Amino acid sequence: IRDVSGSVRRVDLGTGVISTFALGSEVGNFASFAFSSSGFVYTASDTRISRWDPVSRAVVVIAGTGESGFSGD
Repeated sequence: IRDVSGSVRRVDLGTGVISTFALGSEVGNFASFAFSSSGFVYTASDTRISRWDPVSRAVVVIAGTGESGFSGD
């Protein structure tokens, strides 16, 4: 769940406990996100797809440059 502050909350369906997974400043401005079975969080904005590692807090750009427009491909 992403709340109005931009933070991502995780809901444990077994216990019903809601916890903060990441603060909005950590994951940036994105339109959607998905969790992988390996624990990574994939985020998508208008111009970029990134993989976020919640353990190391490292963000890796998977696709896109962050700039809108035609790139000639």
